Amino acid sequence: MLRFVSFVLAVSLLMSPYMTVAVAAPAGGAVRGDPAALAEWQAAQQKFNAARSWRSKRTIPAAGQNFTQTTEFVAPDRMRLTNTDPQGRPLSGTVRIGNDWWNFGGGQCAKIPGRPPQLQRDDRESMQPPEGYTAEITKGGVETLDGTVTQVYIMTFSGSGVQGTQKMYVARDTGYPRRNETTTGQITFIIDYFDYETAITINPPC
Repeated sequence: MLRFVSFVLAVSLLMSPYMTVAVAAPAGGAVRGDPAALAEWQAAQQKFNAARSWRSKRTIPAAGQNFTQTTEFVAPDRMRLTNTDPQGRPLSGTVRIGNDWWNFGGGQCAKIPGRPPQLQRDDRESMQPPEGYTAEITKGGVETLDGTVTQVYIMTFSGSGVQGTQKMYVARDTGYPRRNETTTGQITFIIDYFDYETAITINPPC
């Protein structure tokens, strides 16, 4: 079971730019929509890009259960990814500091030689469709997530044989993205964002 879970998590890292459309590069696909909604959507991205620290939690459906992947970022170049099982127990993870990176899990930890692989694009560069995709933005309603009042923006996207919908929830009091909820086919991925501009320490794990 652990081997299967590790495979699922690895695939989710490699496929996330295509399946979630939530981790695309800034120079992404074509985006259109209502000018006011588009401007507000872009402002939320820009504020996210400027944050010096943040955390995100990605929910990954697999084998009828939800695994999670938590990302912690500290500018300019520190990031820690931790994968956990449905009971919240750590399975594995990666730490990147500059051009150095480490893998840990199962009671083991090792520094990996060479430059870190670009397994997934930075969550700060979020919410744009990848290059070659097209998308349209509309403004949705107001929803409350765990006590946070948010404005919802809806993106419908298509490209590379993939079609789907992404809802971005932006906190009305701060202007920071609070959640991305992306549905492609029968699969829904959820990324929650939190702990903006808080003190986060990321050191080598071994």
